[in-house]
Amino acid sequence: MSLTNKTFAETLQVQVKFKLHAYLGMVVYLIMLQIVGILMSLIGPTGMLSVSSFVDIDVEMYTPTALIFLSNLWAFYVGLLMTRHDQRADIMPFVSTRIMSSIGDVVVLVVLAVYAGITAMLSNYVVRIVIMLKSNKHMLADENMFNAPEVFLANLVAFIFFILCFAAVGYFLGMIAQKSKKVLFIIVAVFLSMLFTSFGQEILLGTIKIAQSGFFSFMGVMIVLSATCLIVATFLAGNLEVKG
Repeated sequence: MSLTNKTFAETLQVQVKFKLHAYLGMVVYLIMLQIVGILMSLIGPTGMLSVSSFVDIDVEMYTPTALIFLSNLWAFYVGLLMTRHDQRADIMPFVSTRIMSSIGDVVVLVVLAVYAGITAMLSNYVVRIVIMLKSNKHMLADENMFNAPEVFLANLVAFIFFILCFAAVGYFLGMIAQKSKKVLFIIVAVFLSMLFTSFGQEILLGTIKIAQSGFFSFMGVMIVLSATCLIVATFLAGNLEVKG
């Protein structure tokens, strides 16, 4: 039976499996980047020293900033990579329409974002374990997956959607570039120019304040931005010609 005679769900399942296999090598790169992120987190902690007549306190704070940055950079690149002509041309024989192919891309990006979010969170715990194994280090009690599972799950969901947002932006910009590099240049130029105007700065600061006001506000911003980028990119994909 050909793919054209299969249901939407069956066709989508076939192409998602194919694309996940095609991008399996990117998972290896993610693991390598997160190892680098772990090393950067261990090498560069922020510190605070308190000295008194009776005791010296040296406090070091380890943050997952490097892990988040490298994971987001990886997601952005994967989003761009999926829009390349050669990548889409190789996959098109296995799907029925360009819209179907783009929907498959979205599903794959979501799956990869979930994987990247989980591994980033676990990598953060690797950093904690390494610190605890140091004989001269004592970690202060904090919220973790054992004593505060709801906080762990909230952080995990936030990680996943933050990574997905970068992947969606990369996919959107990549699709714009395939459609018209001039349009991409205009979009980037307008965005950068807005950063130097009071109106653009107010919009950016307002968005940041909304995202920082709470978990649900942050999630709302991430979902709206990701959905907008993916929907527009899917619409543009329907008008692209796949070149062999």
